[in-house]
Amino acid sequence: MSQEGGVKLGEGFLASGSPFMDTLTDTDTHLARLRAATSAVVQTLGGIGQDALAVLVGWTPFGVFLGLHGTSNITGGVGDYLDIFDGGSRDWNFVRQGYENIAVAANLDRSVGTYAHAGVGLFTAGYGLARGVPVTLYPGSALQHTSTVRAFTQAGAMELTNEAFQAGYTIYEQAGN
Repeated sequence: MSQEGGVKLGEGFLASGSPFMDTLTDTDTHLARLRAATSAVVQTLGGIGQDALAVLVGWTPFGVFLGLHGTSNITGGVGDYLDIFDGGSRDWNFVRQGYENIAVAANLDRSVGTYAHAGVGLFTAGYGLARGVPVTLYPGSALQHTSTVRAFTQAGAMELTNEAFQAGYTIYEQAGN
């Protein structure tokens, strides 16, 4: 039996035994995939917020640090999102892997590195949400003045809040809850 576009039922991802068809009516799997998709999107958005904050801070050592964390969260989120579709196990968060490898090299459990990465995520998100940036408004006019604007209004409160949520959830999940 053909579908529109010449795709036949029973072939490709519509075949019996494919992850799509076998889970079509499996509510638990759909909820797990929804949670995974939400987590992947939140991680990606958090990375975007961290990268935006890195640009605001400038390419100082701290700015580069933020940028690496942000870019790593973006790649990790994209990898996690792709895993939903093919059942893969991509781990593209290279900064978290670095924290975990340092923990293992120090004869600590790998989870110590995961906690450290999540803790840094919480700190950087909190820093971004609280940081004030002096901005000159109406330059060259009689109304010119300097005002402190919170970085989250520039870097995106939603993205940094998502990063804080994601890091907090990682710590909660690693604690066995």
